[in-house]
Amino acid sequence: MADNNGARVTHGSVGTTAETSYLTEKATKVTVQNKHATQSLGVRVFTSNSSAAAAAALADATDAVEGADEVRYIKPGGEPEVVFESRRPAYVALSVVGSGAATTYEVVGTA
Repeated sequence: MADNNGARVTHGSVGTTAETSYLTEKATKVTVQNKHATQSLGVRVFTSNSSAAAAAALADATDAVEGADEVRYIKPGGEPEVVFESRRPAYVALSVVGSGAATTYEVVGTA
């Protein structure tokens, strides 16, 4: 499983095997945009108050699974969708999975 990370923005391309994408700075709001024209993107959100590594470890340990109840689906080719929002900043990691090969996405965090 590959990890994609960045302070405020990450980009990735995922297939049907889950990968982790995480922000290295705390955020109060995180959006995900599915850039693929036809494939859906599944996202499962994990947070930590202590560190980005702790949030990423949770996401690594619990892969998003296509069709699972706790996975939120991001429409293909749509606008960015809010997947996390809180008044209290947190480190955010996402386990992401595509409905097919090379589902591209962008994650943006706001302080």
